[in-house]
Amino acid sequence: MELEVARQMYELAVRREENRLTAKDKEILGMIDIPNSQILKIIYRVSLERNDAINTLNDFVAGRNLPWIESAMHFLEMYYDQKENGMTHEIEIAMCEWARNKNVPIQVVRLITHHNWEWSIANLKTKKARVNYG
Repeated sequence: MELEVARQMYELAVRREENRLTAKDKEILGMIDIPNSQILKIIYRVSLERNDAINTLNDFVAGRNLPWIESAMHFLEMYYDQKENGMTHEIEIAMCEWARNKNVPIQVVRLITHHNWEWSIANLKTKKARVNYG
């Protein structure tokens, strides 16, 4: 739903900038204030990435009851909310470290952020692996 709304808002902003507004568009613009198309383009792109990350995480989890799922979903939401509002390299690293401290596996952090293994090694502190004899 969020993705569809973001796409529609972006398309409305583009039509406004190109002076191609329909009567319905003018009615909508009378009720809400829409930022420029560049801002909405960023929001739409981040919504696409968020949707992809949710689908990828759901596929990765595939119905398993894992103890870190709640933290991973919280991280995903925080990460993409921050990305919409302007992500700096330092904030991104701090957020990834937070997820790692909540025992979210590095593979899941990488799935959510779409970073490769090299980025993870270069920017995140390594966490000693625990052997589970369970």
